[in-house]
Amino acid sequence: MKFLFFSLSLTLTLFLDNVLAAIIQLDKTNNYKSIKLCKDCRHFLPTLYGDRYDIGNHLGRCNLFGKMNVINGEIEHEYASIVRKFDDMCGINGTRFEQTNTPEMGIHVYPL
Repeated sequence: MKFLFFSLSLTLTLFLDNVLAAIIQLDKTNNYKSIKLCKDCRHFLPTLYGDRYDIGNHLGRCNLFGKMNVINGEIEHEYASIVRKFDDMCGINGTRFEQTNTPEMGIHVYPL
């Protein structure tokens, strides 16, 4: 069962990386060090598997955007890769980015 879950997770991760990821082409005209990374934002929600972070944060979500199930009140947050694709959300430039207070996984605002 764990292998099946891992296999599905890996397949979905590769799919998201190749199809949904917001990508900035690096060249001499942009400074890659100034790019706002979702993993460094206080609104980023890393995916948890058995109380461990997903390696690479590929399936991370954004705490600012989501949909609420009106039956049970559960909120499904939007994938960070989707949020960064649309300018009316955060966009490729990270317009709603807020720097986290600590260097590694940071202090994130987790949903209630």
